[in-house]
Amino acid sequence: MSTTSVITDVSAFEATFLQFIAARELPIARWTHNGEILSYATRAPAANGARNVTWSKASGAATLHSFTVYHRQYHPDFPVPYVVAMVELAEGPQLVSTITNAAAKDLRVGMPLIAVFEPSGRLVFHAANTRGLS
Repeated sequence: MSTTSVITDVSAFEATFLQFIAARELPIARWTHNGEILSYATRAPAANGARNVTWSKASGAATLHSFTVYHRQYHPDFPVPYVVAMVELAEGPQLVSTITNAAAKDLRVGMPLIAVFEPSGRLVFHAANTRGLS
């Protein structure tokens, strides 16, 4: 899936991101006018007023930037303990996700990760020695 869209508000950016996730693809957004990769937190037009964004599929390779272990269950889909992590994609953007295939004691900041879609469609990350996005 590759698409060009116009960011008119926060919901348009997030809706396009979620369309990719529903298709089990991890997207990267770039400003069309200069190719700069956008952060997932980008919510405003470029400095010159351009709003055209090109979306493409990310490699799925990532690095563990930071993490914490939750010991309180906030949702039935997340049995405790579970790891919430800030990961940095090989392309540069950072996002918050979970790591589901490694014990917290085995995690190290800087370790390689790979994006994986669970059967439910949820995006998670695994230690890179396991199968990731295809």
